[in-house]
Amino acid sequence: MPNQKDEPILDVGAGASTFIDNLIDQGFKNIIATDISEIALNKLKERLGKEKASSVRWVVDDITRPEHIQDLRNIALWHDRAVLHFLLEENEQRMYLSILKKVIKKGGYVIIAAFH
Repeated sequence: MPNQKDEPILDVGAGASTFIDNLIDQGFKNIIATDISEIALNKLKERLGKEKASSVRWVVDDITRPEHIQDLRNIALWHDRAVLHFLLEENEQRMYLSILKKVIKKGGYVIIAAFH
């Protein structure tokens, strides 16, 4: 995990995950939630409630054709609960890796979960 509570954390494909809830509860302050689905992010915002949701930067974007994610820098933690798993085309996987390398800071952490 990041050394400082204010280092940027990117949750790729945030969806309905409780990862962000846990980060907020642990005092992390610089959280970016991204998902291709605005509906999924809105559901997450609703669950968090106004106060907690206001402490998160919300980004609707497609990791395979990014418009906003590619502009991020110095991400201390990249968390992906299942996005990479669903990228079946080699060009999508290459774009994912390219963006990851571009935005993660030197010495940053990457957590990727995939299914069997």
